[in-house]
Amino acid sequence: MPGNISLMNYLRGTAADVIGRSLLLPKLREPETERRFNDIASGYARLLEQFSGESSTAAANPEYQWDSWRGSIAKAFEKGVPLRFLSMPVLAKTMVFGRKRGKQKADERIGAVRNAFGDETAKRLLREDFLGAPAITDPLWMTSANRAHHASHLAHYKLAARTDFWDAGTVLEWGAGYGDMARLLRRMNPRLTYIIVDLPELLALQYIYLGALEGTSALNIASRTGGVVEGKINLIPYEFLAAGRLTPRCDAFISNWAVTESPIEAQKMVIGSGLYSARKVLLAYFKKDGNMFMDSIGPLGLTEDAIPSQPGNAYAFR
Repeated sequence: MPGNISLMNYLRGTAADVIGRSLLLPKLREPETERRFNDIASGYARLLEQFSGESSTAAANPEYQWDSWRGSIAKAFEKGVPLRFLSMPVLAKTMVFGRKRGKQKADERIGAVRNAFGDETAKRLLREDFLGAPAITDPLWMTSANRAHHASHLAHYKLAARTDFWDAGTVLEWGAGYGDMARLLRRMNPRLTYIIVDLPELLALQYIYLGALEGTSALNIASRTGGVVEGKINLIPYEFLAAGRLTPRCDAFISNWAVTESPIEAQKMVIGSGLYSARKVLLAYFKKDGNMFMDSIGPLGLTEDAIPSQPGNAYAFR
């Protein structure tokens, strides 16, 4: 049983998870999206090969053991990505927020999103997608604790910066998980040029998830085509940037815990780039050793806010 959750709360959370998947989730099914997913999900290994190839000598971040983790990702999906991939332990433990006590966490964040954007925009942000089989924790908003968590980052930015994060021409996301934030920002602004920098093992998963949702014609493997294509979701392996093969520029830079958990040399590269010239920035991170950004808040022109619901964590934004 996780943490110090009481047995009753644990059982209640487990029951809600089952109900969310069995009764609410089917209402979100979209046959065309599932068809596209089935067409490309078996190609994970081929996609991984396309994203791989560059080698990097960047020093590891001593706080995080990503090498073994990325190997686990590749092994888990070597025969393809299952429709219910968010339930797989290798992803669920690191990319799915609030798996237990999800209803309580979702309620807190739904309130924050509604407060920042109003109900109409909140509906668009919070509504989940069927792919991955997320646990729906709220029948009114048809959202999961994880989707509400991601939307709450954008709500914090809205209230702090007094502007919408997606009101930009080009967004660069450093470390995109399975692609949920990209999904939200492109839903709110379909014309966005979106850049994802990540490990090949995650880029292959993002290609399948986002390609199923938007169609593969919306995607560009920038390391293959040689550059960023406007209006598309551009996928770039981290090693491709580390090798100096491409230097992207963006209007907005976002990274939720990923950039500060990246190799030390990668963090120095991002800081040295001035966050790739972004005028809008939203970072979330754990304040601990290995985070190179904590000493760069002032020079980068960022403002830091604590995350009340997550002690020891903070946002930095401009």
